[in-house]
Amino acid sequence: MENNNKLTNAINFLLFSYFGITLESEPDDVMDKAISKAYNDATRQGAFNTQLTYELKEKIEKVKNSSGDKENNLGENLIKENVLALINTSHKKIDKEYFNSWHCSLCHKLINCYETALESDEYFTYGNAQKWVNMTMKYLYLIYSIFSVYAESNNKFVDSCGEHIDKISKFLHVPVDSYIIESVWDNESIKLPLNEKNYAKTENVENIIQKK
Repeated sequence: MENNNKLTNAINFLLFSYFGITLESEPDDVMDKAISKAYNDATRQGAFNTQLTYELKEKIEKVKNSSGDKENNLGENLIKENVLALINTSHKKIDKEYFNSWHCSLCHKLINCYETALESDEYFTYGNAQKWVNMTMKYLYLIYSIFSVYAESNNKFVDSCGEHIDKISKFLHVPVDSYIIESVWDNESIKLPLNEKNYAKTENVENIIQKK
């Protein structure tokens, strides 16, 4: 029993350090924290973060703090609303095409949301949107995996959200980073856009260069 308590405390410490939640957190809080964490991953680095001026940041904060606005947290409420809608239809037949359509639609909704807030379509890109959605789903699945093993039986998040997320996990988009790209390049049967480092790996490189 003592060892179990130590393990639970350790898991809660790690969950709280990374997400700000514990095994006892309410489903709403788990969802909110996963979305917020994913937002930081999607925007902390790259063009969106580096191009935001003080004035643009003020515009975002103004929209976020607008009382009575249904989307006063900008895309956070939008993602939550759409993820919950997806979860609520997971008892039906959801295939790859359905999930991809849902994913694409949500990304465009996010882009429109920020275009309206910033009065410009130059800053928040499809790349930002898809990474935010992908990381949200990844975190929710990760949290479910932890909760399903370490949480008490009849856990609210597992029962209301987690099991449905597990059903659609095979459709989640795999994050593609530089490590995966380099690995794929080692498979000669998979063709990727050329970059300077990988010219030597393609037999038709001279013809491709001549066409440019």
